[in-house]
Amino acid sequence: MRYTRFYLYGFGLVCANSMAAMFLSLYLKSQTVGESGIGGLLSVYHLVMPVVIFIFGLLSDRVSCRRLVMLGSFISIIFCATMPHLRSIPFMALEVALDGIGLTLSLISVSVLFLKVAPESGRGAPISIFVAAQNVGYAIGCATASLLIRQFSFPISIIFHAALPIHILNFIVASGLPDAPVSTFPIIKYFQDMNKFPVFCLALITFSLGMHWGTEKFSLVRIMTTQMKSSGIEMALFFIVIGATMAVFTRLAGHLMDKRRGFAAYLVFGMMLSGGMHFLTNWTRTFMPFLIVRTIHTCGDGFVTFAVPMLVSLAFASERLGGNYGFNRTINSIGAALGSALSGFLAARYNLGTPFLATGIFAMATAAAIWLTRRHLPAN
Repeated sequence: MRYTRFYLYGFGLVCANSMAAMFLSLYLKSQTVGESGIGGLLSVYHLVMPVVIFIFGLLSDRVSCRRLVMLGSFISIIFCATMPHLRSIPFMALEVALDGIGLTLSLISVSVLFLKVAPESGRGAPISIFVAAQNVGYAIGCATASLLIRQFSFPISIIFHAALPIHILNFIVASGLPDAPVSTFPIIKYFQDMNKFPVFCLALITFSLGMHWGTEKFSLVRIMTTQMKSSGIEMALFFIVIGATMAVFTRLAGHLMDKRRGFAAYLVFGMMLSGGMHFLTNWTRTFMPFLIVRTIHTCGDGFVTFAVPMLVSLAFASERLGGNYGFNRTINSIGAALGSALSGFLAARYNLGTPFLATGIFAMATAAAIWLTRRHLPAN
């Protein structure tokens, strides 16, 4: 029960964001924005993050994490309340940047706060539940948006109206989170922390994850709506299966990595499975093969998305988790920005599936590099 508010907040944050973020490219398309323009606007979302993430991470070590979480939720409320009323691309770019700032501030601060209050030993279980709650939020948010848009024919702007009350509830939940002690120490300590091989591995993993998330954000929903002509029921089923699979395998990863040795083996297995299925996505043309391939892909993602916060908690001192986690998320956002931009370029010249092929190859190459250097990673 100690972490219930964290689980609720993580669920609500990802639920609301998955409505707005995963369907944002579809909304922009409905506003007659071209392929390259969509890729550019989504890149703005991810490029603003490297500018602010490290700053937010530093702040979460030095000021109240709880207040930062609340501020992030408040910014997301403003975004959802104003985005449906904008029509010009420059104003849309500003709003997309605002959304990136709100999500980043919330996610960084609540993750750092959770890692600071989690127990030193046996932390795999609470971390895996925290990540699993976010995965369930992803499933419910995407499924709800799919039904509203595809099944009940609401205008696509409904994604912002539906996300707004969730962000308001999240603001209330955040006000009741416990807080962590603040610390003061020289900035140079962060750079000394980064001079470790596991930190380099962590950066490579999170960059690869960012690349493939940028691709999913650009292409996934549009493949289902424009190429496969999936119904609202099919899309809802897809996201529920994906979210449930992610939650189960994240929890399984937490259990295995708490009880058994072989951290690197689980991590590389997850990355290979994720990258391989990402690669195969390019050749799926109908709903059922698409669902099968993406579900297997998600099994791999479950191991990887658990391993990242676990590596962060192992690699850095508790009092400097904020700045170092911020650095890690900065690398992730750069990867996501490049993934979105690359997806726009490849989709305009080939098709919406080609970006999956490119980022799948990159993920498998990353997994191979991690395996070859596995002796530098923790055994458990």
